Amino acid sequence: MQNYSMVKYISLIYSKYSIYFKSFYKIGEGRISMGLNRGLASVLSDSITLKISARAKELKKQGVDVISFSAGEPDFPTPDFVKEAAREAIDDNFTRYTPAAGILPLREAAANYIGKSTGVKYSPEQVLVSSGAKQAIFNILVATLTPTDKVIIPRPYWVSYPEMVRIAGGKPVFWDINFFSSCDRLNLSQLEYLLDNGASVLILNSPNNPAGYVLTDEEVLSLARLLEKHNNITVISDEIYDRIIFDGRHHISIAKYLLDRTVVINGVSKSFSMTGWRIGFAAGPAEIISLAAKVQAHTASNPCSISQKAALAAITGPSDTVNTMRDAFGRRRDIAVSTLGEIEGMALTIPEGAFYLLPDVRAFLNKNAGNKKIATSFDLCEYLLDEALIACIPADAFGLPGFIRLSFATGEREIISGITRMKAALLRLE
Repeated sequence: MQNYSMVKYISLIYSKYSIYFKSFYKIGEGRISMGLNRGLASVLSDSITLKISARAKELKKQGVDVISFSAGEPDFPTPDFVKEAAREAIDDNFTRYTPAAGILPLREAAANYIGKSTGVKYSPEQVLVSSGAKQAIFNILVATLTPTDKVIIPRPYWVSYPEMVRIAGGKPVFWDINFFSSCDRLNLSQLEYLLDNGASVLILNSPNNPAGYVLTDEEVLSLARLLEKHNNITVISDEIYDRIIFDGRHHISIAKYLLDRTVVINGVSKSFSMTGWRIGFAAGPAEIISLAAKVQAHTASNPCSISQKAALAAITGPSDTVNTMRDAFGRRRDIAVSTLGEIEGMALTIPEGAFYLLPDVRAFLNKNAGNKKIATSFDLCEYLLDEALIACIPADAFGLPGFIRLSFATGEREIISGITRMKAALLRLE
């Protein structure tokens, strides 16, 4: 990658996408009306996860007994001590602009928080506080990419990675993870091919959404050794689920081995059940963080001041609620895996982290539900919502046709009831 000033970068983006950004005027019948060329938006995919979740919520509002496995957020309340910190901030009138990169006490605390997780040391100048981990990733992409740069994304992937890359002017290319395999899970030969063919950024996500795998120390080390041969690669390591890991496993960050080229993404949404508070962190080389802070200053000004105070309380406070939530997710995972295992024809791996299952449902495709053929996993999810009143996400959204994603961020009774409904509905397919 080359280093571009922000002005030069914006001019490059504008020249590439000017046809999308220009407004044009139509003159007719004595009046002028303004239209908008929607070319850029037209290349982006709708969020299937949000679409199905929204439909499930609408049915619930109508009094329909829908069980949702679609949520990408914990179902626990935000801890009381965090809410109290927010109330204190409001009472103290802490409601004005803050520094674009976030308040210093929170950047100091985030440096320590991420440092403990990764095993490396960060200064506050190496930390950016953003309006959620998603914005943190986007800021880094805009700060590091030049137009048409290739970004390697492991597949299956979180639904927003490819779209954020496209908006930032890059080109997503995909690296297939053999998450169903016990050997060669990382498929390093394919990754090396992509590295040799012009990629400039690699996105990692462990613990993984949607597949639930957690990279081992050996796997991370093998990745680092391969990446050492390609010193032009910047790594964006999305570690938002780092505290939701099961069976005594431990999170290993690639920053431990490639500190000078890795930007770690984290936040409070998942571990502290604070999805709506919108606070995320990016920690990495000061030059990249400085550029990303400029992007944020010109797009969002700063993260919510009240949310910053709440996040500060979360990451410096007791971890009891985090541990309680993780243990609950572990029990729910076991219940879900056991209950799904009773469905003949459904295959799945046991998640090692996060709170998602990714079962293989190809055995149920190309069957009929009455007069309708179930040709895709999207068709199957629509059928399950209509017939079983359960909301699931087709894994087409994650680059994996023939699979569906189930979130076990819901109650144990709902998990058993929902999967029982699923089993009955699948048995009705012909």
